[in-house]
Amino acid sequence: MIYPIACFKKGSLEKRRYFVQLGGAGLDASAIQAVDLKIKEQLGPIAYVLAGLKVLGKSLPEIQCNTAEGMQVEGKLVLLGNGAYYGGRFRVFPDANLDDGLIHAIVFQDVKCFQLPWRGIGLFLNKLHTQSGVTYLKSTSLELKSEGQAYFELEGEVVGQLPANFQMSSKKLQVIVPD
Repeated sequence: MIYPIACFKKGSLEKRRYFVQLGGAGLDASAIQAVDLKIKEQLGPIAYVLAGLKVLGKSLPEIQCNTAEGMQVEGKLVLLGNGAYYGGRFRVFPDANLDDGLIHAIVFQDVKCFQLPWRGIGLFLNKLHTQSGVTYLKSTSLELKSEGQAYFELEGEVVGQLPANFQMSSKKLQVIVPD
């Protein structure tokens, strides 16, 4: 399996963070930051949904996504995937394969409360990537940046602020599995 790397700055230090499956910026990372740990203990994954609804009412920065191939798309939420699934059983990146050498991204032009039912239907039908206001990208390298303060997450953990570059590693991940 080939895996992606996020390159970003933390203060004056250059950071590199490897990840296997997923990442996100905008609403996604803001919701993770807003999760109340006591509520998470009580409700589990529903705490993320509640935090997302709380953040949805706030103004989100515009995120610019640039691919190595020269495509440029802007939105309020960017989901990144190395594999097909996001959040468990949801096939958000239908063309993704863990060893295809590409980072898959879905960019949501905007995120509004009134869009939630439509987005939810798309999510459950595995058709989110085909909806209006959603752009599906595939590339060996993506750059995310924002004029406003925007965070990004990898594997469900907020790790930094934009700008960040996401690219595929030339190394293969070695996994040790117990018998």
